[in-house]
Amino acid sequence: MSSIRTATIALLTATALSGAAMAQTADNEKLKIGLMFTLSGPAAVLGEQGRDGFLLAVEKMGGKLGGLETEITTVDDELKPDIAANKARELVERDDVDFVVGPIFSNILMAITKPVTDGGAFLISPNAGTSNFA
Repeated sequence: MSSIRTATIALLTATALSGAAMAQTADNEKLKIGLMFTLSGPAAVLGEQGRDGFLLAVEKMGGKLGGLETEITTVDDELKPDIAANKARELVERDDVDFVVGPIFSNILMAITKPVTDGGAFLISPNAGTSNFA
């Protein structure tokens, strides 16, 4: 049941990104998305399901979101807020992603929100959410 829920969340996220992708200018031909999930340690099973669900959704849509070719970069937040913040900064500044999708855990969400949004990317959290974001 958990895999179905993860896939459903990924599809809903992908659908939301499709609308945003249509707003991209014509000179920006490729949509760049950074996936940030916990992919190591005991909690990795949750991150792997989130990642796999999102990748499956994009695959089912022909590798495109909103008609734009989509490039996906996946990073492991290692369930460590300081590492996650640095990796989020790299996704936005070095990889120039338009969206960061993730994380699974709220402590990681708190750590990456400012680096992602200050860098001009959209942050979509399919799972994490503290009362500060509610």
